Amino acid sequence: MDDAREHLIGIISEIVGDDAEHVAGVLLKRHRSLADIFRAYETASFVPGLVPAKLQTHLTRLAQAFTHSLHVDAFEGVTMRSTAALLRYLQRDMTDLDREFFRVFFLDSANSLLADRIMWTGTVNSVQVHPREVVREILRVSASSIIIAHNHPFGLPLPSENDVLVTSKLVQACASFDVAVQDHLIVARRGVFSMRADGLLGRIEGSIKTAANDWAAAA
Repeated sequence: MDDAREHLIGIISEIVGDDAEHVAGVLLKRHRSLADIFRAYETASFVPGLVPAKLQTHLTRLAQAFTHSLHVDAFEGVTMRSTAALLRYLQRDMTDLDREFFRVFFLDSANSLLADRIMWTGTVNSVQVHPREVVREILRVSASSIIIAHNHPFGLPLPSENDVLVTSKLVQACASFDVAVQDHLIVARRGVFSMRADGLLGRIEGSIKTAANDWAAAA
């Protein structure tokens, strides 16, 4: 018996009793993995009638508790613990969204979370972003830095030309107020892409700094 099936039987046995092995098989055949099962029941995208109503409620509560625990792990109290913990939380929380969402975490100088905002909702493959609205929220909450995140519902976790352009505009806008962009994270089913870890964000920052120096020299 594989680990996923064994764990699932343990989770549901108190609800369905002797049918646990059969129900676990049905769920894994439909949803392929424990992660997919939790995502489906948290977002109410499960097949009605596939399992008893009592088990539906049980799985939904477990899924919600799991997502909450990942958020707590990412932000212990209100302080961001690590990028790795944030990546785990975002992959859990944003992977199955059916449209693009543009999200910003606003942090103070101690890396404490001031606000977590879904700034815009888009279509299946694009979202309009307005840097001035991000700056407005930065000023409202007195943020010292931000982390940007958005999802690719049906694509790879790789930045498009527009993603790079938007990031560049945001870095430039934030720099005017001495606010750092810590990272831009792209969430998809196949993982999470970090512009900071990839070096892309550093190259964007370097390009903006070079352009500013060239302008100052020419002035």
